[in-house]
Amino acid sequence: MRHLPNILTLYRIVLSPVFIGIFLVDALWAKVVCLFLIITFMITDFLDGYIARTQNLVTDSGKLLDPLADKICNFSVFLCFLIHGYAHIWMIAAIFYRDALINLLRAFAAAKDIIIAARNTGKIKTALQGVAMVVIVALIVCEQLTDGSPTKVEVRQWSNWIMGVVAVVTVLSLGDYVKANWEIIRKM
Repeated sequence: MRHLPNILTLYRIVLSPVFIGIFLVDALWAKVVCLFLIITFMITDFLDGYIARTQNLVTDSGKLLDPLADKICNFSVFLCFLIHGYAHIWMIAAIFYRDALINLLRAFAAAKDIIIAARNTGKIKTALQGVAMVVIVALIVCEQLTDGSPTKVEVRQWSNWIMGVVAVVTVLSLGDYVKANWEIIRKM
């Protein structure tokens, strides 16, 4: 039980390239498996943190691995969306750069023994990304289940709209982090 949170985190990291490989298969079963994997990513992300906190199993390695696993999982999914036209490059770039800048801010702050706490906008961003991934893959499954309703074009349009909203909220959360931590940034 002592290592369960980190095992769950590593499980997400290991399954991320599996997700990519399966997503690239143009078959209904593959998209259903991908939907299951995204839901598994989200459940294990919740469970590893919950178990670590409630069972007093928080470790330094877990603190480093969990956010890394989150990024690897999300970007594995987002890259698949990009490759198949379910997202535009600017959307994925906005998400990537926001995450990179927040991680840089946290690293600089940590070097000065300052902790940058999670903000509500960051939590909203994370929840929205998770919901968006589930909805988009569910739309893809629906498209493959039916005879043209919704069409592939419609699914791509809806997916791009959803990912556009995700990208905008993601950038807004960066603005919130910068504003809330401006004094720390100025002193860097």
